[in-house]
Amino acid sequence: MKKRMVKVIVISMTMVMALVGCGSNKKSNTKETTTQEATEQTTESPTGEETAESTNPVSDKPVTFSFMYSGEFNADYKSLAKMTELTNVSLDVMAIPDSDYDTRNQLVINTGEDMPDLISKTNPTIAQALSGVLLPISDYFDQMPHYMEFIKKNNLQYLIDDATQSDGKVYELPINTKEVKTASKQIFVRKDVFEENNIAIPTTYDELYDAAKQLKQIYPDVYPIQVIYGNGNLLDMIAPSFGTSAGWGKGFDNFHYVEENDEWIFAPTSEEFKTMLQYLNKLYAEGLLNQEYTTFSSDMYSQNASTDKAFVLMADWLGCETAATTALQEAGNENAEWVPIYPLAGPAGAYLSRVSNSTQTMVVSASAAKKEYFPELIKWLDWMYSEEGINLFSWGIEGETYTVDSNNNKVLGSDILCAANPTGTVDVQKEYGTSNNCFTFVYPYDHELATMAESYKELIEKETEGNAIPNIEPAIALSEDDVEEEALYATNLNDYVDQMISKFIMGGESFDKWDSFISECNSKGAEQLYTLFNEAWKKQNQ
Repeated sequence: MKKRMVKVIVISMTMVMALVGCGSNKKSNTKETTTQEATEQTTESPTGEETAESTNPVSDKPVTFSFMYSGEFNADYKSLAKMTELTNVSLDVMAIPDSDYDTRNQLVINTGEDMPDLISKTNPTIAQALSGVLLPISDYFDQMPHYMEFIKKNNLQYLIDDATQSDGKVYELPINTKEVKTASKQIFVRKDVFEENNIAIPTTYDELYDAAKQLKQIYPDVYPIQVIYGNGNLLDMIAPSFGTSAGWGKGFDNFHYVEENDEWIFAPTSEEFKTMLQYLNKLYAEGLLNQEYTTFSSDMYSQNASTDKAFVLMADWLGCETAATTALQEAGNENAEWVPIYPLAGPAGAYLSRVSNSTQTMVVSASAAKKEYFPELIKWLDWMYSEEGINLFSWGIEGETYTVDSNNNKVLGSDILCAANPTGTVDVQKEYGTSNNCFTFVYPYDHELATMAESYKELIEKETEGNAIPNIEPAIALSEDDVEEEALYATNLNDYVDQMISKFIMGGESFDKWDSFISECNSKGAEQLYTLFNEAWKKQNQ
């Protein structure tokens, strides 16, 4: 899963609200036509006679945009062909393997040379956004009615707020965006083992500890709780229930926003963080958590989950448990079953990881604004957030991959392969390019439910209704000078914290030394960053 990084940005709330509510007053020097003007105007022929209005949502004539793409690409995706039929737009795709994409992506943006029109899967830094090589896409929000309606309809204003830079402009568009925030990362338990041993499925972290202790007594050679991807994954999953943020979901430089106090605090030195580490230390010290979890390989993890060497999986992704269940059943344990459970409650409540509605963003090169087809490029970007564009790269093509019933509900084709239909014969991702990291700007909730395994639906809907998925930390407004000051402390401080987290959990450092830990964090810049971040926060909210 590609995780969205929390950025430090500078934002004027008044400016953003004006930008979204009324549209930017800043205009490009290129020819521009608002969507309303485009639909109302007529054109004249060379003889001066009026011609019929354009009915194409993007371009009256074929146009091609260059596109930087991450991963395996198939030029014969049927949804791309349909897109060209509907919009007259083709894409000149430069496909780069995922393993090399981040390096190539940064090289292209940092040098500004030979930039394609569109660069997918990009989270620009402050320096990149303000360098002049990226298009301030917010200057064209007044020409993107579908996008703005999508943001408004789904209460996604925070995506714009968090992307606004110190000049009040936005240089990226959200893609892979969910209409309803759901979490694919869950906690799983071996339902059959819990039932066989008359152990209740836990609902709290205290109950998880008690259940793991019972399992350890019954299966002394097993570490009941298994974790993969180390502290980043583990802390990301449990921190919200302990009232803090950590791991992959930590705030910038480990600072956590406390809403009731309207204050940013250095999370690792808080009592909430200490309580969380003490809990994990208890699991580790008593052999309830796999002892090599920080270096556990995927193969080792999968083998344990598939051979009665694990009974609780922390922070795995929906669908990943299927292979382990199948392996256990094929080995003769017909009753074996891994199931996801509702998030466990801690001192702060029952929460999953911090999740954004959008996992990736796209940027447009500034050089694209100088090209003749630039107005069509803006229209195409907007069209991708329209119902037609959204459906095409999620549901696919009506009549081929889905139909619409008498109640105007979309119905997935009976031959479509997905979690809800594992025996399907048509792999729409491979054949049509749907649910694509680079082309799918929006994941509609109805499509997510339609393709989801039936066993997950009740859980996902319950989590959504229960607000069990906390937001990512809000963005802190820093100027470029602030960023330079932040850089003086960040690396050494964060490296030290990462080392000490592992030591506290694994017993390499006693909690009797907690005050010394706090003092060392302060000496490495935690106090300076506290002042810097909170002053910036107050300034942006004046």
